[in-house]
Amino acid sequence: TKVTSGMKGSMRSLAHMLFEEARTDLLAAIADGAKQELESGPVALRMVLTVSPAQLAKVRKDLLALLETVQKECKRHPPPENALRWALTVAFAPRGLPTHE
Repeated sequence: TKVTSGMKGSMRSLAHMLFEEARTDLLAAIADGAKQELESGPVALRMVLTVSPAQLAKVRKDLLALLETVQKECKRHPPPENALRWALTVAFAPRGLPTHE
């Protein structure tokens, strides 16, 4: 399925809302740092990969499978009374042409 020009505006708005909410969550968690330990605090991560089209398909498939596994594992075990809700926001998008440094 191709992304049409009519879909792009909606996708842009959704992406903006999604990442603005993630930003708000992360900044609030950092501001509340007194309640956190290093091992259980918020995490921000950015990784840039240089991959072939074949590798891209495998990386995408592996990432989605990992996220599905984590989700299933969390659903399998009921949370304890002191459980906190955590948000995970992921973007996997082209970054441009690779550099050969």
